[in-house]
Amino acid sequence: MQFSLQNGGNADNSVSEGNGSPPSVGDRVSVPVRAFGEEYARQRAAQHPSRVAWSSDALRDEGVVRDKSSDGKFLVYFNDDQEPVWSARKALQFVSRGDAPTRRRVVAEASSDDEDDDAPAADFDDDDAEERSGGHLDAQTGPSTPADLEGWQRNDAYSSDERMKWGHFSEHPPVWNVLHELPKDQQTVEFFFAACKSWFNMDFLSDMAELMHKKGREKGVQWAAWKVSVDDLLQWIGVWYYFLAFPQSGGRRSYFMHSSAHRTFGPRHYLEEWLKRGKNGDHKGVKWFENMETVFSLPKGDVGTTDPFHEVRHMWESFGSHFRKVVTPGWLLCLDESMVAWQGKGMPGLMVVPRKPTPLGLEIHTLCDAQSGVLVNYEVFEGKTAMAAKEFVGDKTDIGEINKSTALTLRCVKPYFSSG
Repeated sequence: MQFSLQNGGNADNSVSEGNGSPPSVGDRVSVPVRAFGEEYARQRAAQHPSRVAWSSDALRDEGVVRDKSSDGKFLVYFNDDQEPVWSARKALQFVSRGDAPTRRRVVAEASSDDEDDDAPAADFDDDDAEERSGGHLDAQTGPSTPADLEGWQRNDAYSSDERMKWGHFSEHPPVWNVLHELPKDQQTVEFFFAACKSWFNMDFLSDMAELMHKKGREKGVQWAAWKVSVDDLLQWIGVWYYFLAFPQSGGRRSYFMHSSAHRTFGPRHYLEEWLKRGKNGDHKGVKWFENMETVFSLPKGDVGTTDPFHEVRHMWESFGSHFRKVVTPGWLLCLDESMVAWQGKGMPGLMVVPRKPTPLGLEIHTLCDAQSGVLVNYEVFEGKTAMAAKEFVGDKTDIGEINKSTALTLRCVKPYFSSG
């Protein structure tokens, strides 16, 4: 945190004279420390060598303007763990124009901080701003100290974001970590198929195919020729994706009816023809699809049978770890909720969320990369008792005890702590 002492908040320091313009995004400004509350302001005042009063407008923290609201307030972002502040223009004092490196944005809703009617008004004139800045912001050493401004103390070692210390200022995009493993020619069918497969945990699917193969053979002589390979399983999963893309009434068999290919309205389904193009596809039709449903099995890993989610936990943990391996998200993450609709059978963790399109079912908290829309992590709601025993719940911090909602957020973003 860069911290400054202004000379009494007079007209010269507040830049209140002239016909200046309001601050722009990227401009460096200072805010009275009392805007962060009395406790913080007293702490900052005690740290300052001049022992200035905590309530003084002269004791200020410097930050960068990151946004402007419709009611004329400005969002000021600081360099450490301190929360960004929405401040009225008159409470801001100009430091330098927007020549500072781009910082990672922090999304925050406008706070309800009270405005101080006695706070000095700010005026922003380009020429005056250049004169008062006293120098530029250096990425390695911090802001240079205005030589002609009494009351300032230079501190090049002030606490700052580690990313800033080492020059990492960019708002980095997501990275697809397996791209180098795919075919070089991105215009081929082979590349497209490999790209789709890269999002699946193939070790899990291999175990799943083996289980479904074994379960079919155990049914007797009528299933003697039954076999399930990973390619077979991928084709079967692909049919389910097709159902999701073209929802219709009439049951699953209707997608395999040849009459649908000659209809004059609605999608025309050629599922059997498309399946024949894949490996071992000559025999694949509605009967094959239903047989795959009959032998459907999921590997259960080492999960004990006392776990109410033992049927599916290994699956969601396997795919979750694979998602985190395949993609590194960018600088902006979005946490949301999704529902797995109840299908009329037993479901542990069943809950009702009226605001959801499918209000009855299993709730999943999802974390996505906001730039690409790709899911990078998730957590299943397992019931109140189980969630209360999860990591971070009840942990003590300097501002109180972590509640269940905050703990859930921390668990979802934990793989990306300190990632920038």
